[in-house]
Amino acid sequence: MNTVTVAAAQETEPAILMKPTVTVVKGANTPSSITLKLPTNLADNDHYIITCTTKGANIAPISTAGGEVTIYGLKAGKSYKFAVTTIDANGNILQNTKLKNVVVSVTAKTAKYAAVKSLKMDKQQTTITSLILTWKVSTTKTDDYRFMLLNAKGKEITDLGDISIGEITTGKATGTMQVTITGCALGKKYTFGVIAFTDNPGDRKYAESALAKAKITVPKYTAVQKLKVDKTVADTTKGVTDSTVALGWQASKANTGDLSVRYVVLWLDGKKEKELSELPGEVTAEIDSITLKATITGLAANKKYTFIVKEIASDDEGNEIATSLTAKISAKTLKTVV
Repeated sequence: MNTVTVAAAQETEPAILMKPTVTVVKGANTPSSITLKLPTNLADNDHYIITCTTKGANIAPISTAGGEVTIYGLKAGKSYKFAVTTIDANGNILQNTKLKNVVVSVTAKTAKYAAVKSLKMDKQQTTITSLILTWKVSTTKTDDYRFMLLNAKGKEITDLGDISIGEITTGKATGTMQVTITGCALGKKYTFGVIAFTDNPGDRKYAESALAKAKITVPKYTAVQKLKVDKTVADTTKGVTDSTVALGWQASKANTGDLSVRYVVLWLDGKKEKELSELPGEVTAEIDSITLKATITGLAANKKYTFIVKEIASDDEGNEIATSLTAKISAKTLKTVV
């Protein structure tokens, strides 16, 4: 009889998984992320599990074969602890008693977010229809900015009404950003705010800078300048006759942008502004919007009048967009010489 000897099966002991060397990648951390570097010399199908052990962080574990790994969704300027565990192809954490602890702990801190600075109105670019605000580029790694209108308590106003906030773009000045706001009331004060943020996969609120605020008064559509009786007009006595008054002025200093401007002449009846056609007789005004002169005819002799000149800005289709403040002047016609 032949005897068959069966060798006893030997238990295969899990391989010893060595502690990985985990480092923080210098200069790579942002206000919302931390980048770690792990070895890449694992056996096939072995991997690491990175777990954030900081209380309240709520960051999902990350599985990786090594190399640089970025953890997103973190708060700016805060320290985080991470545990790195090596897992073999069968999903085993080290079971060999020769190494009791293969979990590596590492602590790293997110970058602080530098607040946006120098939020202000660009006086040269701002027009009567477009308010241009600029600010300096954040010194922190920034993907984008968020601009908002604020109420008296510093909270964002979501219902903007007629106000529209345009796209944020690179400013004309080096190292600046800018935004165009339309629909603001001329001469009214508003509070605006801007934050910088990194557009990472994590919760955006954790990646925001401090809110920069500025109270901005929208420029008024100022009145025409140096309105006066034009004493240079021929056939008049210092700009007036017994039935005419000649006026001259300079344009408003307001920036009207691409709008075209024209001028109107009215008269003041007490405190009410009225059309010249409402005066007795046939009073008219010949207005030259190029030379900025007007001759008012059909007036009564030896009578004092108060005239008003306004500048009106219109778009390419002739729609009146805005009217300047009032400039006024008084003049008296001559007596009729019999």
